[in-house]
Amino acid sequence: MNTRTEPNGPEIPERKRNTDNSQIALMASPTSLELSYTNNPHFEYDQTQLQQLLKRCGIKSGRVHYCTALDKEASIQDIGSLWHHIEKSLYTRLMIPVSWPLLKESRETLKFFHHQSWARHSIILFSDPEPLHRLNSPAGCLLGATLAKTQLVSKCGVFTQSLQELDDKLTNNFSSHTLLALTMGGTIDKDPLVPEPHVGDPIINQLLSSQGLQYQLEIESICKKDSQQIHSNDLETLFDTLNMLNTDQPILITCGTDQMVQIARAVQEAFGEQGRLILFTGAMTPYWMNDPIRYDAPFNIGYALEALTHLKKGIYIAMNGQLFSPGKAKKVSAKNEFVAL
Repeated sequence: MNTRTEPNGPEIPERKRNTDNSQIALMASPTSLELSYTNNPHFEYDQTQLQQLLKRCGIKSGRVHYCTALDKEASIQDIGSLWHHIEKSLYTRLMIPVSWPLLKESRETLKFFHHQSWARHSIILFSDPEPLHRLNSPAGCLLGATLAKTQLVSKCGVFTQSLQELDDKLTNNFSSHTLLALTMGGTIDKDPLVPEPHVGDPIINQLLSSQGLQYQLEIESICKKDSQQIHSNDLETLFDTLNMLNTDQPILITCGTDQMVQIARAVQEAFGEQGRLILFTGAMTPYWMNDPIRYDAPFNIGYALEALTHLKKGIYIAMNGQLFSPGKAKKVSAKNEFVAL
């Protein structure tokens, strides 16, 4: 068993930690993200909101392990107590909400503790000034981007995530080649306010704006269909479009989830050897901007955009807070989730 030596003390056996990148702890304490105004004019913290949002987006508790670190909104004096909980955690990858005014100061304090203890954690502190329950809350996009960063960050240390950081990263990473979204319709572009939702215009840039992001993708509509109605001529249009693009062009493809795996496999077979970066995503429920917490589109888009800033060349599917290879994924319609084969 490995040991570590405490200053002026004996060797102490190290606890066995879970180093699986897909196993993450969400270590929560009350923050402005979780303010609830249901008992107006008073407010209270609803610490189940982040957990509920993850569940609505298809994130199972076995993959993101929820635990409470503090029972009050942390001040900078409480960061030592927070570090004590981090040290006790069996997980090396943690995502931790903190209050917006303390985001940078909390990072610097935790970086000090992390360095002093020779820890091997990857810790992502995330925050936003807006609570989850507010209209057009950006929490879905933020939580998706935070989960992707927690999974994909390659270094140990203490990092932060905010929508401003995501905005800046997209602008800097894709300065030479604007991120292109090829849209094929699907549930993500359906209008939920009509009796029989139909596929409308691409919603992705409107979604980003509603979440507070300034970055706008270049949009090209391939078709506006439910994925079960996509035929070979639509795939030909997609392939023709891809053939006309520079192979260095990073591409996000949104489409319906029912045939997403099949479409992604077709793209992988045709373009997998060209060294492209192509990521598929979509949504299980139509996006309604007035109540974004109930829908998975902001989470999936936030996750996909953050993932694109980390991924190497390849063809991927991003759904349910996971990355899949098209050849090793399937959708389980009965459970409305994507699983690895």
